Amino acid sequence: MGANVDNSDEIFATAYKEGKLLEVIHKQVRENRDDLDSLIAELTRLHNHGDIDLIISFSLLKNEPNSQPDFFLMRRVLEKSLPALDAPIAETMSCVINLVKEAGQDMAAGMVLPPFIDYCAANHLRPKEAIQLIETFPEKFANLLPQVIIAGTRLDIELYLGEAIRFSNHSVIEIRRSSIFSLGGINYLEDERLIDKAIFCLEASVSRETDDLLLGHLINSTFNLWKQTKRYIERITHIVDKALSQGDNYALHSGAVAFGFDTKELPDILLDCLLSHLIRIKPENKGSLEYIDYGLAEIIANGNWRGVNFLENLLLANSEKLTIDTFDSVMHECFKNQNSILSRIMTKWFIKGDRILCEAVRTIAGLAHENNIQLEVEQSEIDCSTSILVIFLARKAVGYLFPTPVTAASIIVSLIRCTSDNEIIQILVDLLFEPLLINYPGMVKDYLIKKSYDETDKVKESLERALKNFDDYLGEIKSVGIIPELHPPQSQQEAYHRHFSQLMADAMENARKDSVLLSLVSTSVLLYGRKSVDYVYNSDGQSNRMEIPLQVHSTELEFPRLVNIDPFGLDYMLRVFRAEQVNL
Repeated sequence: MGANVDNSDEIFATAYKEGKLLEVIHKQVRENRDDLDSLIAELTRLHNHGDIDLIISFSLLKNEPNSQPDFFLMRRVLEKSLPALDAPIAETMSCVINLVKEAGQDMAAGMVLPPFIDYCAANHLRPKEAIQLIETFPEKFANLLPQVIIAGTRLDIELYLGEAIRFSNHSVIEIRRSSIFSLGGINYLEDERLIDKAIFCLEASVSRETDDLLLGHLINSTFNLWKQTKRYIERITHIVDKALSQGDNYALHSGAVAFGFDTKELPDILLDCLLSHLIRIKPENKGSLEYIDYGLAEIIANGNWRGVNFLENLLLANSEKLTIDTFDSVMHECFKNQNSILSRIMTKWFIKGDRILCEAVRTIAGLAHENNIQLEVEQSEIDCSTSILVIFLARKAVGYLFPTPVTAASIIVSLIRCTSDNEIIQILVDLLFEPLLINYPGMVKDYLIKKSYDETDKVKESLERALKNFDDYLGEIKSVGIIPELHPPQSQQEAYHRHFSQLMADAMENARKDSVLLSLVSTSVLLYGRKSVDYVYNSDGQSNRMEIPLQVHSTELEFPRLVNIDPFGLDYMLRVFRAEQVNL
């Protein structure tokens, strides 16, 4: 073993002298993945003994496409060894900055920073020397100030908290940004006196700063301080409110992150503060909207209606650039709680009548795909004694939910249940008959028949009247007899079926081209038979015959009848239902 160690030491030392140390380390890492700790220990020992210099070597590491050695794999070697290295602070800081820069926008770019903190904290002289370098060369080292401050507070929290506060008044904006950011990363050990100092510093900074990035850091630090104390809520809220008022994209993004991650813990005063400002989020800032989506889904699930009001106002304020599809988590939360949330949202937003809100209801209801969900109006959101509102909501339901007719019919049935005006009930019955029953004689008829068994006499009689109207309608059609113009010859019917089949085949082929799943597997077409046969090869090269019985899969889709009879008339009617408005 000793001989092997000596030989390995000589290999590394020789490679370092020849400028090939990174290539040799890369080879060793590849060959000894299961014993990486031993390799790290050996490299650390050789560095501290002076046989090699890891800091100088890794300062030359580049992140280039198809580069060898692998950038992130190699950087991991330095990350694991850095805390134990004996290296000059200036060279180490330069190396760390270069590695972060080379990583670019990768999510792992900052993974080298925690080991750098441990490196600085391992020697009480390093944070002091690092601070001197930062003050001397702020354009080069300012971004490492938070890590240096955090490392210093592990050694002397009073001293380095004071340094962070001192730097918050520095003339160089990059240093002020970093000092404010560092205040949120310090572990204050639940010392209220130190936390009060940090909050006072943030209060002073927010009163004079206007830089958007700095204000974003300030919001992050303020929330991190609040998590450590859960006190000073009025002061915390004042800081966040002022920072968001003066900030723009960066500040709003920081507020969105806090809203998304800390929703459960936020007190009402802080939650209201965030919601009042996040309404200014720009639609193009997709990352910020994603955090808002998480937060809204959480508070909506808890029955906090402020989340729905905020979403409504945000959609209305950005009706040309934003849709409900952006808020995927909110959509699924509403769909999951159809009775308690979606029904209320549907009632409220259909009554408002704004296109973007009504489209949002349609999108959420459409998550059911083939299964039409059943919704009921929320009577707290509508005055059922006002006939125009009842009719308006019913027509909106038909206009926007026509592709899911059972959903539209369920809303109309619930409106019949909550109104006592016979004239209004007759109008609702007519809507059930036309356009719903006429276009969907299968699913809507089955739904109304089943529903009539569970309803009160008033509703049951109304549903039976709608069904009778439909039966009479079919009877009148049959009484006309055969109209030759409506019965094309068999040859023309077959030609149309072939044309339609070709259209469907082309659509399926285009869908396969865009399918992520099918792009990963091979496909085959079976022309006939009851089984598929394949051969699986074992490691010894022998093949096994695999027979898979074919299974029947089917689905049923009901097309609106008037699409073939009067497509333009149907489209016009639905457009009118969707476009009409009512003055509340």
